[in-house]
Amino acid sequence: PTLNSSNGGGTSESGRAGFIGRLRYDYKGKYYAEGSIRRDGSDWFPKDKRWGTFWSGSAGWVISEETFMKDLNDQNILNFLKLRGSWGVVGLDGSDAGISRFQYIPGYNITERGYLINNSFVQGFTEGPLVSPDLTWYSQSSRNIGFEFSTLKSKLSGSFDYFYLKTTGYLASLSGSMYTDPLGISLPTRKTNGEFRRAGFEISASYKGNVGKLNYEISGNMTRFDQLWANKPDEDQATLKNPYTRQTQQTGYYGIGYLSDGFYSSADDILNSPKYVSATNLVPGDIKYKDINGDGRIDSQDQTRIGKNSFPRMNYGIGIDLRYGAWFLNTLIQGSGNRDIYPGDVIRNNQVYTFQTDYWTPSNTNAKYPRLMSSPSYNGSNNTLTSDFWLTNGRYIRLKSMQLGYDFKAGLLKKLPFVSELSCIFSGSNLITLSPALRRYKMDPEVGDTNNYDYPAERVYSLTVRVGF
Repeated sequence: PTLNSSNGGGTSESGRAGFIGRLRYDYKGKYYAEGSIRRDGSDWFPKDKRWGTFWSGSAGWVISEETFMKDLNDQNILNFLKLRGSWGVVGLDGSDAGISRFQYIPGYNITERGYLINNSFVQGFTEGPLVSPDLTWYSQSSRNIGFEFSTLKSKLSGSFDYFYLKTTGYLASLSGSMYTDPLGISLPTRKTNGEFRRAGFEISASYKGNVGKLNYEISGNMTRFDQLWANKPDEDQATLKNPYTRQTQQTGYYGIGYLSDGFYSSADDILNSPKYVSATNLVPGDIKYKDINGDGRIDSQDQTRIGKNSFPRMNYGIGIDLRYGAWFLNTLIQGSGNRDIYPGDVIRNNQVYTFQTDYWTPSNTNAKYPRLMSSPSYNGSNNTLTSDFWLTNGRYIRLKSMQLGYDFKAGLLKKLPFVSELSCIFSGSNLITLSPALRRYKMDPEVGDTNNYDYPAERVYSLTVRVGF
């Protein structure tokens, strides 16, 4: 009974099963081949569609082991070279496949307080979504081709990989995209020709050598990729034909919103400029938006793709290791390429942080933030519309860690017999960070919360002494 209920709880159970087989072949350390097959079952799907069969295979060739490469190896032009490639398909179920538990069974939704009868609440029920006949595995195929190498007496080494990932088998309802709801409830989801793609490359390299007594190794790695909906199954025909808001075959955007055009500068500017249709009490210092379709007003037809990706398409790292006698220095630098961060409601709707004092006034027209208001609804929430005004670039470069140490056993105390290890290390992490997001919103680019509520990344210093007898 719901009248006096105050407790709650839940339980769940799921099951998966699988058969996996693998066959590997290696001939003289020069030719490699491997194949695998897996038969997976999942209770996320109806009994007649729970099982899927998925394949993968890979091959490698160590070219540097061939006799015709011997001269290149002897001359240290190419000490090692290996080509490799792979292809495979796996299945996705559960939330990865965009489905919910027991979606293949007709169900009902309970409303705890559906009706009030004789001053008492009575439960009510509504029909759940129509059952889809197509619930089964999504398929995700991947391809990879790359090589590894070393040269100059193996001082310089590295690798390169190109990858391509494609996901198909998406389910989508035709309601809203091709048909209206004919029964007062959405049409069931069906298998579509939806396709999502991701492709990119990974590269790494390192060089080690010495200058007199100074030994060094410098290494780096970078990943770069892009992705798009080759065919977005739930995109309706009107959106698909709109060049500003379509998402099919589009890359490199944060989302859909308005383009800002600075601030209204005067009463004449407000009177003679397009305005958001729901805006009220506009005054100088409010955000101005661009009239994309030129109809003299700002509404949903003026929305377009804005910003950059919400997560970076490029990540990189640089490592530097130095050793001079008993001294050693290890450094790690990491960073990411462009990505946009959208601040949370607290930053957009309120003034709670000291960096928000740079707001618009008649004497500060180049401010970072619009004018102060007691409530965002005062001007019809004009200043809080989803727009590129609030986006900030979250790219960054960070001195992630550094260690400076001295090994006494390799230096001053190397002849001390009863001590097997003695070293002193001074280290630090998160030492220096450069990012536009940090400058504008004081946001750490690696911390998730967009209101600056998450626990911050700490700058840590430590002194370590290692002693062994």
